[in-house]
Amino acid sequence: MQYPQFLGDFIELKQLITFILVLLLLVLAYIFFFSKNAFVDKDLEYEAASLSNQSEFSSLVQSSKNVFIVMDLRGSSEKTRANIMQCGTDFAGSEGLAGKNITTYALEGGDCFTSDGKSEAKTCLSSAKVNPAIFIKSGSGSVFYNNRLVVGVTDVYSFKDCDIKIKNSNE
Repeated sequence: MQYPQFLGDFIELKQLITFILVLLLLVLAYIFFFSKNAFVDKDLEYEAASLSNQSEFSSLVQSSKNVFIVMDLRGSSEKTRANIMQCGTDFAGSEGLAGKNITTYALEGGDCFTSDGKSEAKTCLSSAKVNPAIFIKSGSGSVFYNNRLVVGVTDVYSFKDCDIKIKNSNE
């Protein structure tokens, strides 16, 4: 069907506006889902003043009955996800955590998975703030904070990064 020139321009303009609105809707949906994860990530941020060292963290773990292991799987590749979970397993079985009550969490999106089921990630993270915690996430390197250790894991797994050895003060 042939449209008059001004109607043809109008239909093209209408298609362009529809395309832009659909694109805008997709961008807003993307931002919404990322902002949900960003909200949860704020619980993982630490102040520079809270930096610590391995010796202080080890002493804290040694004197504590409870230790949390938080495996943050969000935004990780399939290989890195497997390595994060392996790292959590290796920490749980490490010599330095023997005899401790270990609670493990896996974060995926805005959810937290535990042996008791699923809850909101922010709920798990708030309970993990009270005791020493090991956060394992996609990245590289480890950083010690007052009551937590953040361990970065990549596609290449290294057991030495996922083990705690604590010497007793009388050794």
